Amino acid sequence: MTMNLFDTVLDARNDIIAGEPPMPDQARAWLGRLTLLYGVPFHYLVPDERMLPLESLRFFYVDPQWMGALLGGALSIGPPEEVRTFLNKVMAGNYAKDLIAEARTARLRQRKPDASLPQLAPPSAEELFKFSGFLLRSEIVAGWRGLAVTAYSTPVGRKGDGALVTLRLERLARDILFGLFKDHLRSLEIMQPLEGLHFEPKTKTGVNDLRVLDVKGCGKDNSAELAASLLAEPYRYTFGIEG
Repeated sequence: MTMNLFDTVLDARNDIIAGEPPMPDQARAWLGRLTLLYGVPFHYLVPDERMLPLESLRFFYVDPQWMGALLGGALSIGPPEEVRTFLNKVMAGNYAKDLIAEARTARLRQRKPDASLPQLAPPSAEELFKFSGFLLRSEIVAGWRGLAVTAYSTPVGRKGDGALVTLRLERLARDILFGLFKDHLRSLEIMQPLEGLHFEPKTKTGVNDLRVLDVKGCGKDNSAELAASLLAEPYRYTFGIEG
């Protein structure tokens, strides 16, 4: 009988991982938030302002090795022997699924602190730290605080596959919006805030070349017809990533 050495080693590793005690809740919560880059100084993300100029949008992918170095640095304090053991287990992937599970529920907990959280399936080994995101620096962020942002796994946005899980969406400054998603985004849809009414002429009727509404011309309709003719859906724009 031929023995596959790789499978034998993998089975032994899985047995060791399965026998590990659960990570303490406080440590899991803190490290889980760290995987979403909470507490990471902004100049670590954007070391030079020229990388994020005014009115710009930048996409990024999270390097799993960089994430490992981040967690390693966070665990480098404390009693040397205990830290070294815990760090070795984390870097070997023993607790990686715990951290990813915590990261996936962190945003839900932030948005609905009193609600019961749904049970999420544990991520597979291939999904560990498979994150991507964006940084938007624009007056749009300052003017519309309730921007709706959705990421998709295909360049065609909502016309393709379903939306990616949003792990973090936060205004880091007056005009800077930061988003982080599970998996690799290929398109990003930004839409006007939903909490409000949006009005615009649906045809050129009643609007002159200076984009001034001809109130007298619109007066031919009753108030209900006028309101219905001006009611519009929130404006949305999709940025696709080719290649």
